Amino acid sequence: MDHSWRLGELSAARRAELRGWALLAIGSLAIAGLLALALGLSRTPKVQDWLPWGPHFFYRALVTHVVLSFEVWFLAALGALSAMAAPPCPKGDVLGRIALGLGSLGVALLLIPALADQGEPSLNNYVPVVGHRLFYIGLGVHAAGVALACLRLLPVLRSQRVVPFGIACAGLAYLAALACFLIAWALIPAGTDSDLFNERVFWGGGHVLQLVNTMILMIAWQALSESHFGAGPVPSGLGRAGFAALALFAVVSPLIYLVGGDVLGLEHRQVFTRLLWVGLPLPPLVMGMGLAWKLARGPRDWRSPAFLSWRCRCSSSPSAALPGSFSAWLIPARRPTTTPSSAACNWA
Repeated sequence: MDHSWRLGELSAARRAELRGWALLAIGSLAIAGLLALALGLSRTPKVQDWLPWGPHFFYRALVTHVVLSFEVWFLAALGALSAMAAPPCPKGDVLGRIALGLGSLGVALLLIPALADQGEPSLNNYVPVVGHRLFYIGLGVHAAGVALACLRLLPVLRSQRVVPFGIACAGLAYLAALACFLIAWALIPAGTDSDLFNERVFWGGGHVLQLVNTMILMIAWQALSESHFGAGPVPSGLGRAGFAALALFAVVSPLIYLVGGDVLGLEHRQVFTRLLWVGLPLPPLVMGMGLAWKLARGPRDWRSPAFLSWRCRCSSSPSAALPGSFSAWLIPARRPTTTPSSAACNWA
């Protein structure tokens, strides 16, 4: 399964799907920005009196803003990556169109409770929610769409090239995160307080999603390094091992629900925390050190103003994106801020 994943060699159907996922990701960020503006206006004296929403709109809009700007953004990027790496076949193209349709429909459903000013907001970790039926349905529909896109990636796990293999590992990890959400949903007793319910439903799978997000960053590093330097940050065998290690930690995570104690207990919560402590740091650290070494050795395009930027962005030179993405990874933050460039950069 070593077909080309590069933009210039994608079929027309895959290019259309790729554009769809990219528009979904960018559109979600744009809507999240508008919601952020509405958040500020809803707390502005005098102006808030002219808005059609009640006093609880702030938190409903805040939750929707976070989900769109973080969860949907990364998952739509994963959908775009799947369109590039999945084996070319008519059935895969049909599956991709269905996946994109479900992903877009899910985002539309997510917006309704906030705009209608309905539902109780829950500021739980990882995936905050608005306690409204349409919000949960929207999350489920969007998640199902991304899952369908990722199912196409399973054959790519046999690839010998780092980028397609990494994309397949990210897709596998996402399916493991989805399994964690579903298992937790099934295990939590009926009648549990809604805030505790939301916290524990999204706790385990939310940890696994951090592995997915980290792999998306590493895929961007690998692809940009190959494009500019002609080789990845580390030898291909080591790069594949890093992705495989992260995927392995993700795949075993659903077993925690069998051996990790009561799903509502403290021990269960701490097991997932230790999973990230042990499984997450080493692969990106090794690849990041390799990237730093290549950047130090050059060649470097000092003429590009984006080269020393603190943000990863696409430019005429792929080298401009590398230092920005590496710097953003090193800067501590409340949540990851690196933007996956895979949906917008030309890797060909």
